[in-house]
Amino acid sequence: EIENFYGNGEKILVVDDEESQREIACQLLSRLRYEVRSVAGGKEATAFITAEDVDLVVLDMIMGMGMDGLDTYKAIQKIKPEIAVIIVSGYSESKRVVEAKRLGVRQFLKKPYTIEQIGAAVRAALTPISVERYNGGRHDAGGCKAAAWNAKEPQVKKHEELFSSLDARKGATH
Repeated sequence: EIENFYGNGEKILVVDDEESQREIACQLLSRLRYEVRSVAGGKEATAFITAEDVDLVVLDMIMGMGMDGLDTYKAIQKIKPEIAVIIVSGYSESKRVVEAKRLGVRQFLKKPYTIEQIGAAVRAALTPISVERYNGGRHDAGGCKAAAWNAKEPQVKKHEELFSSLDARKGATH
């Protein structure tokens, strides 16, 4: 049930050099009740997050001209390190994807993906505190940087409340 993955209007930026891929991602994420914008490349992404508040970036790893996903991720981290990032790619995990994960990318998602897959990845990326809780309180769980934990705490609490209510409703209907 996609209702399990509904957001609460969190702001997501989709970065992909292929227009059709941006449109698909935007449609899926909008259906999941996120506020979604998109740009075609790394330079546009860094300009956007400099000017706008963003909770999460869905970032294509392989883009044509200019910055690839890893370069864009590094630039995002310099500007706003608290922003959660999901890397997407039509290819298997490359050395660049492994490096991005080592640096703190929260999720890797292989294209093509379903609405449930992207919903689960977004939910996981936006709720890193739950990973910490189940990892004995360590801040290094899942490659997340410690600086990102405290910066997102109010948002994380809002997500946990939402997911608890969704889980309660799901239990009541089944």
